[in-house]
Amino acid sequence: MKRKQRADAPGVFSKIVKRLLILMLLLNSGLQAKASSDLVSQQPERTVSGVVTDENGDSVIGATVVVKGTTIGTTTNVDGIFTLRIPSDAQTLQVSYVGMITVDITIGDNSQYNVVMKPDAVLMEDLVVIGYGTRSKKDMSIAVSSVKSDELNERPSAFNIMQGIAGKVAGVTNVSMSGRPGGSSSLRVRGMGSINAGKDPIYVLDGVIGVDPNIINSANIESIDILKDAAATAMYGAQGSNGVVLITTKKGKKGKGSITYDGKMGFGFMNRKLDMLNSDEYMEVQRRSYAYSGQTMPHLTTADEKLFYYSKDASGNYQYDENGLLIASPKYNTDWQKEMTRTAITNDHIVSFSSGNEDTSVYSSVAYQNYEGVMKSSEYERFSGTVNVNSRIKDWLRVQVVGTVGSQKGNNNDMESSFGQGAIRNMIEMPPIVPVKYEDGTWGRKGDYKFSEEGENPLLLLRDRRDEWKSNFSVFSLNSILDLTRKLTLTVQGDYQQSNRKGMSYAKAGLLDVSENNGGYADINNSDNQKLTSENYFTYTDEYFNGQLSSNFVLGASWYYNRNESSSSGSEQYFDDSFDYHNLS
Repeated sequence: MKRKQRADAPGVFSKIVKRLLILMLLLNSGLQAKASSDLVSQQPERTVSGVVTDENGDSVIGATVVVKGTTIGTTTNVDGIFTLRIPSDAQTLQVSYVGMITVDITIGDNSQYNVVMKPDAVLMEDLVVIGYGTRSKKDMSIAVSSVKSDELNERPSAFNIMQGIAGKVAGVTNVSMSGRPGGSSSLRVRGMGSINAGKDPIYVLDGVIGVDPNIINSANIESIDILKDAAATAMYGAQGSNGVVLITTKKGKKGKGSITYDGKMGFGFMNRKLDMLNSDEYMEVQRRSYAYSGQTMPHLTTADEKLFYYSKDASGNYQYDENGLLIASPKYNTDWQKEMTRTAITNDHIVSFSSGNEDTSVYSSVAYQNYEGVMKSSEYERFSGTVNVNSRIKDWLRVQVVGTVGSQKGNNNDMESSFGQGAIRNMIEMPPIVPVKYEDGTWGRKGDYKFSEEGENPLLLLRDRRDEWKSNFSVFSLNSILDLTRKLTLTVQGDYQQSNRKGMSYAKAGLLDVSENNGGYADINNSDNQKLTSENYFTYTDEYFNGQLSSNFVLGASWYYNRNESSSSGSEQYFDDSFDYHNLS
């Protein structure tokens, strides 16, 4: 038995060795096959290189460049340059960067590729303007809300940007100072911060602080960012205590020059009429009033055929009731709200021009607006022009020039004036038994009947009273940005604002409750405002830990100059109405 076991041991060992050899051969064959395959796929190779820039010609640092569908890739350096060895059969290079649209490049025989990347509009929505720079929403804990141009234009009937914003931003409400055409509006950010002090936020147009938002055409706006809390507005100090509204205007787009026309036409109606008394109801109220005081209404004792119909017999004699009073009914039933209102027509037209190349972009526009008021004789008209030029003069110098000029005028005859009641109030107070005009063409007047103590004919007020205004405005800004290093920039900005306004009022002699005692009245008010601003600041930006941490430091100084002048003059007792307020010396 022992001999048999010894005899079998070599055979078993031999079998094991053979099997190990076969396995090693198989493994070696597989490794050789894989190595051969890898060598085939890697041979031959070639090198490609290029530069990645944005639309402004700035280098895109850290852009990812890969052979599409593989893991072969690299990133651009501080100058936007990349170099990459690729397989000879590679067909497409893919270039990507956060906030930019991914670019696919077909690989040809060239070895040098220049790539221009464009901003991704969807991703860029996450960038907002804050103070003297921009930040990504995901990196902020402060309260900032943004409205883009397409959202502003969703409401074509909006007269100004405040109306366009209304209802689109949480914690922000639109306050209309007046419902008349051209009436100013403002915003309230998180309610009112003070009872007695100012409640309006400050408006910053392309870096220009304190611009009147009512002069800005919403069609020229690219975006609006609203800073709400103290952390967001700290850069502006005490003047930003009610919030800050940052307005960025449109810039020219790269490509051939294009001209765009945008026209709108609208109609306005009185939303809801007040429920007023008709003539019969009005007379019943007056009858009860006289009865409570133990008196008799005058027209029932003495005929007043100017305002009333009287019952007469066949011979033309007046008939009386059982109390011995004349039987009468009102001759007129005037709906003063209907007489004073109309279907208002609004027109809004703008022609814009946009152009740009690698170094310079230009945007300009000319706009015209005309708004009729629902109340007769109220209207508003505005002409304005805007230009926005951005240019990279040197690799280290960028310049922006922004300008807005315009004129506007309005007629506020329907409103209260400095020397009498307005037409709207008189529309409510004027008795319905009095006509606009009598059959002989004379105007119906306050006091035509003894108990009609209140109200003057509102249409007569519109004819014989003038309350007009006109103004001019201009805003200019020159902004220079110097790239001192890749991380450090110097911004030098100078701004100029100017506005003037002239208000002109006149009332003819004889208007009851306006000028019946002074033989006519006129006044003129003038105001002029000029602002100069200089902003100079350094900005240092850096990133750490592969972009996981970033810092932004701003250091600078501002200088402001503000001058206001105003004057007014008035006079009365005019012997001739031909020259109205022009008679003022």
